[in-house]
Amino acid sequence: MTIIQKMPMNNRQTIETMDIIGTAILETLKVCGSFHVMDIAAEIDEHPIQIERMCDRLQEQRLISMRGGGVYTLTERGERGERAEKDHFFDTRA
Repeated sequence: MTIIQKMPMNNRQTIETMDIIGTAILETLKVCGSFHVMDIAAEIDEHPIQIERMCDRLQEQRLISMRGGGVYTLTERGERGERAEKDHFFDTRA
């Protein structure tokens, strides 16, 4: 059972859950370097679709980039651990 399945879904909890997933992706890439979306999903025990969606948001914030074929890596900004202007990885307006 994933984090998403364990939690009731309201906006605050959704944001907190997405922050957890986003942080886990960044930490995984920091340790492993370039990593395929399926490997990230297996490493942090989340569904690949959740990982792909979060990776899209992290790319929008220029924290990670796709090298092609579903392989992601940290950007310089991501390596420094910077966040975007928003407090959360997950923007509820999107």
